[in-house]
Order: sequence, then structure tokens, then C-alpha cells
Amino acid sequence: MLLLMPFLLLTTSVQKLAGIDLLLAGNNSDLPPEPPGIVEGLTVVVHPDTAFDISAQVRRSDVGAKTGETEARSEHIPPGSGGVDLAALQNALRRYKGLDPERSQATLLPADSLNNGQVVNLMDAMRRDAEGELFPKVALGVLPSEEPPTEPAPVEPTQP
Repeated sequence: MLLLMPFLLLTTSVQKLAGIDLLLAGNNSDLPPEPPGIVEGLTVVVHPDTAFDISAQVRRSDVGAKTGETEARSEHIPPGSGGVDLAALQNALRRYKGLDPERSQATLLPADSLNNGQVVNLMDAMRRDAEGELFPKVALGVLPSEEPPTEPAPVEPTQP
């Protein structure tokens, strides 16, 4: 017992764990319902070259608009000189937040080439900026591939 305690104290390591709340949507399921607002859907697509495409469904509020009629708005943000331009992304998201201050949910569709650290940085940038909260509920999705699926090569039976 006298030898066991110092050995355990010297060989143990303390670890800190952190968690991120995620909303994961399945392939055929929709996100949890969001209360009605001017911005009905907000999606950020991150391409492999770290350019962003932001698309939103914004409810029309002019006199000739029908009830529930929306218009699609999109914005392309080219990559910055050092790669991902998080400041430009936050400025664009701040404009949508100004349209609908009550909206708290957005969807992030990152490219497969991004590593986990980059995805977490993007999620953090979408949650808040220097001015305050943006979209604290970030749903993580899968970017649809533009390539057609490849057929597996046929396997020829071996003869003994």
C-alpha cells in the first residue's frame, strides 16, 4: 500500500474535456422547427477552397407579397489571403441577424477536406462575434457531393 499510492499519483494524468452542443439532422429529416420570423432558413456552405456561400429564405414584406411568400438570397464570400475569412462570414451573418434578431439557428455544411479544428472554428464564428450573439444553434450537415457515385469494379470468381 505504501508503494502503490506514490506510483498511482505519479502515473495519473489530469484531462479536461469540453463539449459542443450539436444539432444533427438526418438525411431525410428536417431541423427542429424555428419560430416564424423574417429569415426562414439560413445555410452556410464551406467549399474546399475555403470560400463561403450563404443562402437564406427571407420572407417578403412588401405590399404585393402573398402570405408566407419568400425570396431566396445568396451571397458568395471568396477565401481570404490567409485561407478562411471568418470576419467576412461574421459580417454577412450580422446582416441576416439584423433582419431577424430572434432567429437563433443556422446550418453549416463544411467540405470534407476541412479538419475538425477548422469546423469548430467556423461553428464558433457563427455563434458570436465581437458585437455579441449571432446564431448560437448551429446545425452541422453534410455537403452534397458533386461527383456521381462510382460503381465498384466487378469481382471475378477465382478457379482452383
